[in-house]
Amino acid sequence: MDWDIPDTAAGTYVNIDGELIPAEKATVSLLDRNFLYSDGVFESIPVSDGKVLVIDRHIDRLFRSMKAMKIEIPLSKETLSDRLVETLEASAMEYGVVRIIVSRGVGPQGIANTNAVMGPIIFVIPQQLSANTFSYDEVTTGKARIVSTTAIRPQTIDPRMKSTSYVNNVLAERELVGTEADHAILLDEHGHVAEAHIANVLLFDEDGVFKTPPTTYTLAGITREVLLERARALGIEVEVTTLTPYDLYTSSDLILCSSRFITHITELSGQLLQRSPSERLIELADDFFEYMRTNEFEELDLSE
Repeated sequence: MDWDIPDTAAGTYVNIDGELIPAEKATVSLLDRNFLYSDGVFESIPVSDGKVLVIDRHIDRLFRSMKAMKIEIPLSKETLSDRLVETLEASAMEYGVVRIIVSRGVGPQGIANTNAVMGPIIFVIPQQLSANTFSYDEVTTGKARIVSTTAIRPQTIDPRMKSTSYVNNVLAERELVGTEADHAILLDEHGHVAEAHIANVLLFDEDGVFKTPPTTYTLAGITREVLLERARALGIEVEVTTLTPYDLYTSSDLILCSSRFITHITELSGQLLQRSPSERLIELADDFFEYMRTNEFEELDLSE
């Protein structure tokens, strides 16, 4: 069966275990354990103006995820970083997100057959985006909805391990169908705020304290991490604490962040919130974007 390649992948190269392959020709084995069982981990890293942002933090987290998943680490962080840069330069990637997927590998079907697996296999997959659709230098606005799908318990899958098991997030996003909301916010089993389906949740309360839930039920996002650091550097009081829907509704700024965006939420489950970002949020976001432009990046050579 022939498939049309998405515009975001057109003209790019995928790197599979160190080999550059045109995206339209790249394939995955039907016996790959990530394909069969979501038996893998991944990272999504932003690329802006030809710079791979906070690359070291993402690769560090990927290696922690591999350890937690008991996946053999087959190469050094430096080698993986070089492989990622090579792939992006071959793809002439200026703006977008690059995904690294580490599958446990290829082997016979059956959960118990991990000892017979040939692997792991490392995929580097660029996703090209235009500068005007890549929202990593300004605060965007959006609407969110608290959904009935709950966050996975950490006793099942620890959210600090960025695994490719994302069915829960998909189900949460499907609850947005037929609504005007852009983002689904999940609660944990106790009714506390966990995360959005593709983002972390943060807020400024009415006293100007910058708050976010602990990583018990939510991914320890890199953008979240840098935002908290920059808030502290600006003298903003930061509190990692349990939040409930009440805290979201009564916040002065409700914020979602990921490797692709910082979004100010103007409506939550049909209730209007603050229509525009506060001066406090604009100050923090401007500092964050300036930091990301000038620190912790790998610049690509896109001269050819």
